[in-house]
Amino acid sequence: MNELSENKVYQSLRTVVAAVAGISLINVFLIKMEIERNLLFSAFLPVWGANYGIYFAPEVNRNRIIAGGVLLIGVFYMCYLLAGKRPGWMMFAALLYLIDTWIMIWFIETRGYSYTSWGLDIVSHIIVLVLMVRAGVIGRNRIKKKPAEVISEPVEEKPENKVDYYVDD
Repeated sequence: MNELSENKVYQSLRTVVAAVAGISLINVFLIKMEIERNLLFSAFLPVWGANYGIYFAPEVNRNRIIAGGVLLIGVFYMCYLLAGKRPGWMMFAALLYLIDTWIMIWFIETRGYSYTSWGLDIVSHIIVLVLMVRAGVIGRNRIKKKPAEVISEPVEEKPENKVDYYVDD
């Protein structure tokens, strides 16, 4: 893959993190408005926290729980922004999402839910994880290539005002 297409792929995969943050934010606000819809490709923890606070622990301040979820979503968005300059942040976002996926699977297992009812959520988490890890690998490869390559502008040769005359014998 050449450098230009590699950069385009990395930037495209980097937007996955922003999409996860945006969809998660929409899910949290849908829960805040007590609309019982859940969009796929979002983080589990902010949505679970908002659900828990709104429906199962009404004595807890709802705004604090929503703010905590938005803060976690903000970490994902921060990873998106910082990954533009430092691709290591993509791997950090992938690690956070892996932890989020593990907690979702733990939640399904401990609550006795069936995996078939959560199948789409699990598949969407796996897809997002694969895309984030792919972006992290591309970013790491870009970092490894940069020090070896010295990126410099070609020096423009200035012609001297010498005239070469060809003398015919």
